Amino acid sequence: MRTTTIGGQAVMEGVMMKSENNMAIAVRQENGEILVRDRKIRPMKSRSRILSVPFIRGAANLVDSLTTGMKVLSESADMAGIEEEPGKLEKWLSKKTGKSAMDLMMPVALVISVLLSIGLYIVLPALSAKLFQRWIENGYVVNLLEGLVRVLILFGYLLLVSQMKDIRRLLGYHGAEHKTIACYEAGEELIPENAKEMSRFHPRCGTSFLVLVMLISLVIFVFFGTFRALWLRVLTRLAMIPIVAGISYEALKLLARGENRCARFLRKPGLAMQRFTTREPDESMLEVAIAAFKRVLEMEEEDARAEEPVMQEDMPDEEQEETVCDAVPQGETDETPAAQDGETGTDPVDEENKGAEPA
Repeated sequence: MRTTTIGGQAVMEGVMMKSENNMAIAVRQENGEILVRDRKIRPMKSRSRILSVPFIRGAANLVDSLTTGMKVLSESADMAGIEEEPGKLEKWLSKKTGKSAMDLMMPVALVISVLLSIGLYIVLPALSAKLFQRWIENGYVVNLLEGLVRVLILFGYLLLVSQMKDIRRLLGYHGAEHKTIACYEAGEELIPENAKEMSRFHPRCGTSFLVLVMLISLVIFVFFGTFRALWLRVLTRLAMIPIVAGISYEALKLLARGENRCARFLRKPGLAMQRFTTREPDESMLEVAIAAFKRVLEMEEEDARAEEPVMQEDMPDEEQEETVCDAVPQGETDETPAAQDGETGTDPVDEENKGAEPA
């Protein structure tokens, strides 16, 4: 068994894979080729020491995952050649600001998605609690029922989305991301035939993180805030989101590593929910996920070689030449079409923001 900190995300007709320092996006173009684009990313801990502190890093990673996820979705659509005719408002804004319609709409889409999430998972359950208070005097019981409503909303949302035709391919790429990471962790060669045999359910998935957030918030909110006023109930829930996210993130990391009976039991709800957020991928999807994963591995190896100049000098001449021949030129951004077998094209011999981040 091998371990890796590489995680990922399904994107438009492809997969994004990322480690702490590197990211690669691979998409299947209309002509059948795989296009891979990579870049260096700034580690969370290098931005501020406090962002790497346990329980604080969970909330920071949640924000980072949201912003990065929206950006790579937009970028992948551009890479895959998926274009939509901008409306009159978008054209007017683009003309006035000098920015593309997509660049302008992404922040708006992010704000709308956050507001919808608050409405679905905070305001709506709080309204249900207000209803329960008409018949139930015990505030703790009301809080418990509010939490159960929140869990049911999540389940219903995932079930509904999983049945949408346009989302099914995205869910297939999500499954391909999981299978590729599992294949590497199992020590198998990274080829579609091997990845196909792996499970599409992974303990580090973002779906498992969402389930943990719901379950942990259910427990915490039962004992916190038995307010009858709706605005106070909503406000306290919003204030607790960073705390819940921090606890959930640490729990996800712990459960992903644990192999005892307790850890396996606690992983089951998240893994079961992944039946609605992943689908079995075909081999072409696996090729794309493998292309992204391999590119991140290559970049990690390049970084490791760059950090060991003394060891390179001490190597025999023959080994030094071989290492130079095998090295892949490194740049801030690399965009190359890859062959159908899932190779990036940067190395002729040869899958966001989850790390221990949610996949």
